[in-house]
Amino acid sequence: MSTMLQASVQAWGDVVSALLIDMGHISEGMTRLGWMSTTMDLLASEQAYRAAQQQLAWWDGFLQQLPLPELLFDHAQPRIRQARAERHRATILARDRAFQDHQLLVKAELNRVDLDPMERSRLRRIHDDPATTEWWTDPDDYARDAIAQLPQGPSTVPIVAADLDAARNFSGFNAVQAMREHPELGPRAASMDAIITAALRKEMRMSKRDAQIHARVLTDMFWVALRRALEAGGVQLATAVHFVVPTRDHEIQEQFTRELLTSWLAHLETLPVPKDRPVLTSRVPLLGKLVGGDKALPGPVQAPKQITASEGAEKKGVWSKVKGVFGGGEG
Repeated sequence: MSTMLQASVQAWGDVVSALLIDMGHISEGMTRLGWMSTTMDLLASEQAYRAAQQQLAWWDGFLQQLPLPELLFDHAQPRIRQARAERHRATILARDRAFQDHQLLVKAELNRVDLDPMERSRLRRIHDDPATTEWWTDPDDYARDAIAQLPQGPSTVPIVAADLDAARNFSGFNAVQAMREHPELGPRAASMDAIITAALRKEMRMSKRDAQIHARVLTDMFWVALRRALEAGGVQLATAVHFVVPTRDHEIQEQFTRELLTSWLAHLETLPVPKDRPVLTSRVPLLGKLVGGDKALPGPVQAPKQITASEGAEKKGVWSKVKGVFGGGEG
């Protein structure tokens, strides 16, 4: 994940960092990624803000020429909402059963004739209000058991490999092909492919062919997430996204972060893990660390020049700034 985020920022510009949001803003479905970030302050400088705005202005120039992909996930939304409602209902009913069983257990204890007044009073409080005293059953266990009895719902992973398959979802396939055939974007996708391929070969011990296949899928997932996020900003995207000061208007960043990271993670989890791969013993506390690590990216491929609106004086973007902050040196 770290290498892929580094590759995406190097190939596509500081706009990627700008669109990554604090994980704390995203709750449902993102708990397993919560360790990746506790804050989002990569763009806390005027210089970085201008660099990202330049890139967004560049995107505004040709964005409407590129097709917008629809996802299988989009068409599954009614079934996802129904499944979510069923889980909520099952959870409520399970917690109610847990409360009833809790009261039965406490009531059995209250029937003892040898209780002193103080203990009887304590048990009555526990009987009536376990939330503020103590539970004699585990409502979470009841809820997990109830949810386990429900039929398997539709996948909640936003972007899957099938979205890139012409036979399964031509909209996604068409959007990706347009990106790869674009004179500006195609080389950036190829650069990202090469970096991820090298990482998969090194970390996952993959053959070159398999690594190239999966790298292309991961790059295409990135493009689909980015294209959808950029569309969410409207035509004047450069003025539609707030980078420096966190506000409640973070829907665009939330969409991009959720779609990209959950989709990447789900695909990575399908890959075979080498038996001799070291076990991860520590976790990076900041999402910023992931896009600015102190190790060079694998592979000999140089990322294309950063996207900017013009050849202005802004040479130092978020990527070089973050690398300096976290010990990677500045380019």
